[in-house]
Amino acid sequence: MSNIIMGFQQVMTVENLVLCLASTVYGIFIGAMPGLGPTIGMTLLIPLTFGMNRTTALLVLAACYCATQYGGSISAILLKTPGTGAAAATTFDGHQMTLKGRAGEALDEAAVASFWGGMLSVVALLCIAPPLARFALKFSAQEYFSVAVFGLTIIASLCGKDVWKGLIAGVLGILLGCVGIDPFNGFKRFTFGMYQLESGLQTLAVMTGLFSISRIFKLILNKSSFSGKQTAAEEKRRRSLFRDLFRYPVTYLRSSIIGILIGIMPAAGANIATFISYDLGKRSCPEGKDFGTGIREGVACCEASNNGVTGGALVPTLTLGIPGSPPMAIFMSAMVLHGLQPGYELFSVQATTIYPFMVGLFIANIFMLLVGYFTARRFTIVTKVPNNILAAVIVILCVTGIYAATNSMFNVYVMLFFGVVGYFLEKYNFNVVPLVLGLLLGILTEKGMMQGIALERGGWNFCVSLFTRPISLVFMLLTFLSLGSAIFNMVRTKGNHLSEEEDD
Repeated sequence: MSNIIMGFQQVMTVENLVLCLASTVYGIFIGAMPGLGPTIGMTLLIPLTFGMNRTTALLVLAACYCATQYGGSISAILLKTPGTGAAAATTFDGHQMTLKGRAGEALDEAAVASFWGGMLSVVALLCIAPPLARFALKFSAQEYFSVAVFGLTIIASLCGKDVWKGLIAGVLGILLGCVGIDPFNGFKRFTFGMYQLESGLQTLAVMTGLFSISRIFKLILNKSSFSGKQTAAEEKRRRSLFRDLFRYPVTYLRSSIIGILIGIMPAAGANIATFISYDLGKRSCPEGKDFGTGIREGVACCEASNNGVTGGALVPTLTLGIPGSPPMAIFMSAMVLHGLQPGYELFSVQATTIYPFMVGLFIANIFMLLVGYFTARRFTIVTKVPNNILAAVIVILCVTGIYAATNSMFNVYVMLFFGVVGYFLEKYNFNVVPLVLGLLLGILTEKGMMQGIALERGGWNFCVSLFTRPISLVFMLLTFLSLGSAIFNMVRTKGNHLSEEEDD
């Protein structure tokens, strides 16, 4: 407790507060730009931190990271163009709310949910960092495999009315995750003689094509719209920050915990956390059956877990020196540049540096809430821009963002190709969400399986180990429960349809 009090005393300076606010605004802007994201945003900031003291430098970078995670929701909600990969799930309900003229309401919820996710993750970082770090050390190939398989069961609940089409899209996504050189035996898979595909498909380029470019094709060919007119209820809606902060307390807590736990797992990340949180919300929330049609709580599920990852990701980075994602690798590099070494001594010898930094994350999340809640609604003006101009701007942003993120025109072509694929998938009523989920989790599933087989020296031993290791066993049981629930709902829905037909 004395360290926390000391942290507040040191961080509450004019310099720290001003720089934290500036970094938050910058991070929101970077996050809202498709293709940029926290890695590029933090990389650009590092040279500016050389003249700062250690605490301020780390605070500026972490504030940028938290704000960027939230900023991705702005373009996801307004334009169905996720600024970051983790914001892909936010498009499900967020953009549907925009189409119904409720963009401002969706942006408000994204800011509030991101705030709760960020704040609760900082509490976890301050209070239980060492135990959480030890928990992360227990994750081996079996645990990563079981988590990924559990995530893949979400496909069944995201298939919509046509289960088979959803499953086909999911399998296609898993196959796309196999593109490139096999990391275990060096064989080339589905590269078609193109060396650019040897490193695999760039997931951000694929998602941008499926979600954004396909929408532009639909706009041009079908004369559809990016947004709906603001409803009379939305125009008259009285906003109350206090009421919005406590609108969905159970959802904020559940989704934040999911984000924290997924965050401490190296290589898992916010992409997986948002999908798992969304699926659990769909199963447990009162309006869960309507998720995907523009439900505010659906946005809350995604954004709370999205920012819950931020504090969780810092746990293995600070305590073990294991950066679980590219942004955390950038952050750890900045720590080393400023003379800090991750590990136990960081919390003892360097306590006067690290505790003010962690306390400062509370301030960063408060700034993120205030800036997001009171200024992000100004972005709703884009819903009034003519569609032809908006389409041109989105194409420019997507092309620029993907090229800046990958430094490769080939990935721009990949984005355009999957834009065409996404258009035809939607035209023939295929859901692209299972495809994206299969792509993201297929890679993690294969890696966990192959590493597990190598460690256990055989496929049978690996299968047995999935049910003998406690953490892996828990996730495998959750997998079976998830599958059973999905099958039960499918059978019940089919039975209801048959009974309705008999009544007619």
